[in-house]
This record gives sequence, structure tokens and C-alpha cells, in this order.
Amino acid sequence: MFKPPERASHVELRKIVRIALERIRLGRPARSVIMVGLRGVGKTVLLNQMQRDAEAAGIQTVYVEAPESRSLPAILAPKLCVALIRMSRIDAAKEAAIKGLRALAGVRIRMGRRVVEAIIFSQRSARFQVCSGLQ
Repeated sequence: MFKPPERASHVELRKIVRIALERIRLGRPARSVIMVGLRGVGKTVLLNQMQRDAEAAGIQTVYVEAPESRSLPAILAPKLCVALIRMSRIDAAKEAAIKGLRALAGVRIRMGRRVVEAIIFSQRSARFQVCSGLQ
């Protein structure tokens, strides 16, 4: 499989993101990164590589595509739940993950007047479920 050479700007951006992730790991503030560019310049390829870099460093990641036709909470909540469940299996992160799951518990995602999903978290079993099509 042909892999095009990495652009100098990509190398620099990956370095900036690695520094930001390490600052976050240490509990320090970090700068946000926003990537913009024309279609086909490699934004998604770069994001995928950054995700692999982060996971190789032991950082939990979530991949989210957000089409304009869906609400952001409807996209984010289930993905966040999965990440929090993974984190709850790590002793050092368990308490924070459970706290995050409690915060998401009972979140209702609305489309117009109809609730389409609700996130339910059971403290006893440390499980969550997404119920779809609720009225």
C-alpha cells in the first residue's frame, strides 16, 4: 500500500497535539487545535494518525462524525458512555468515570417533541444502556 510522505505541517501539528495531550495527562491546561482545509488535503488522515498516537500513549479516544442532520448530543452521548465505560475499568480513572456516567444518566435526546434516546446508568451494576424510541 502506497503511503504518501508526511507533510512538514502535519509533523508540526502532530507535535503540537502530543504536547497538548501530555499537558492534559498532567492535569495542566492545554491549547485547543482546530484544523481547517480544503477537501483532500489530509485532515481526516491526520486526525486518524493523531488518534493512533494518543491511544499508543494510553489515552482514551472517541471518534465522532457529526453530520448536520443529527443533533450533537445525540451523537456524543452514546460515544461518551462507551469511553467512560472503558475508563471505569482502569483503577486510577474508575471514580471519575463513574461520576461521568452519573452525569450522563437520564440524558434525553429530543427530536422535536419526541424523545428518541435516553441514557440510563445503573449504579449497582455500573452498566448503562441506551433506550431508543421513547415517548
